[in-house]
Amino acid sequence: MRLLFALVVTLAGACASAKSSAAPISASPVTSAVPSVSENFLATYDRLWAALPGVYASLGIKVNVADTTTRSVGFAGTVRRKLGVAALSTYFDCGRAQTEIIADSYDLSVIVASQVGRSSEGRLVVSTHATARARAPQFAHDVALCSSKGMLERALFDSLRARVR
Repeated sequence: MRLLFALVVTLAGACASAKSSAAPISASPVTSAVPSVSENFLATYDRLWAALPGVYASLGIKVNVADTTTRSVGFAGTVRRKLGVAALSTYFDCGRAQTEIIADSYDLSVIVASQVGRSSEGRLVVSTHATARARAPQFAHDVALCSSKGMLERALFDSLRARVR
């Protein structure tokens, strides 16, 4: 989904320029090495698109970017300890630093984006991309790349499926 990649790059720029009380984290454009996760849905295009903001809200994530042309929504920002109602380590693996789990103790620059589209077979599909970079609040040079555990994408898909039944 080329358009989802464009939204993720846009979100990366928004995240890099977002105002936060935490130290800013420079977000680099996301490459295809960080894949999106996709799922087919048996619902109308409009119904899936209309449900996405509520899906994010159900997880306590505020949508701060939406593109009606590409049918994409997302969140980009710097967060600490929790994304919505869950500990960041639930969603991201950033490794460990001495005795602490990085995802739960560093500032994370998080990008989550979802897009409604069609698969090559013509089925309606929602693709979601989640990525993060971590920076120690007390050491600006201490940066860790984080990988998605797939739990955030799964939670978003489960919530979407429940809303469009």
